Parts: sequence; C-alpha cells; structure tokens
Amino acid sequence: MARDQRMKYIEHKINSTTPLFVASSQGQTEVVKFLILNKANIEEKDNYGRSPLFMAAQQGQLEVVKHLILSKANIETQDDDGFTPLFVASEQGKVEVVKHLVLNKANINVVKKDGFTPLFSAAQNGQLEVVKHLVLNKANINLRSKLSQKGTQQKDLSFWNGSTPLLIACYNG
Repeated sequence: MARDQRMKYIEHKINSTTPLFVASSQGQTEVVKFLILNKANIEEKDNYGRSPLFMAAQQGQLEVVKHLILSKANIETQDDDGFTPLFVASEQGKVEVVKHLVLNKANINVVKKDGFTPLFSAAQNGQLEVVKHLVLNKANINLRSKLSQKGTQQKDLSFWNGSTPLLIACYNG
C-alpha cells in the first residue's frame, strides 16, 4: 500500500473518530504504536472534543496512556465541557492512570466550566484511592464551584454548587 493510501486509511473518520482514537480507547497498544509510527494525528478530536489520550485515560488504558505521552500528546487537552484526561481518569477511578498523569505534570487543580476539579469528581464518585493520591499531591481540597465564588446566594445554589470535595465525599459516604 502506498504511503498516501496508508495515510488516508489511518486518518479516515468513522462517526468522527479515527483508528487511533478507537485503538486508544480499547487498549490496543501495538496498534496505537503502529499508527503513531505511521504519522497518525495524536491530537485529532471527535465531535465532543475528546482526543485519543482522553479516551485512553477514561478507559484506564495505562500502557496506551504511557505511549501517547511519550509521543508528546497534549496532557492538558480538554473536551468541549472542560474535562481533561486527569479529570476523566479521576472520575472513573483509574488510579494507575491518575498516578501516571500526575507524575507527568498534569494540572491537578484544573477547573472545568462548572467549577469542578478532578478531586471533586473523584470524591463525588467515591473513588477513595484517587482522592488520596490527589490530596497527597497537593490538590486543593478547599476549592469551591464558580457559582459560589461569584456571590450567588447559597439558597440559589443547586446541591453540588458551592460544595467542597469534602462535603461531596461525606454526602456519598
């Protein structure tokens, strides 16, 4: 197969994803390596703004995450809602992926549109090991949602808005 034909195949999108996106999500490390070696775009995003690194982190595909980071994938990439790879790995309880992202300097206190952080999300979902790791690595346990920072009256806030990660964790047991 000629190089131009290979590249068209590699970059062909199905439902706004590429073969690299799908292989990353499913933990197909050797396929990921091959596609990257053949110049697949590691920053290509789907219709929701999710990258291959984002999907690998969300699915807990540690070896793929490692390879994408070694290949210089943007560790701070955000989807359309402001989620980062660290955020979704924290939310899903993917402890080893969280550790690797933190080790590689992912922003531990990244704040998405609603003011939530990876620590908020891990606490809300009962991901104790992730919460421990984030706190040990200096995640800010006192951050509040953006609504409470803008002077919104407490009575006007929904349950989570204005809560700290500690309050969310207590509520969820």
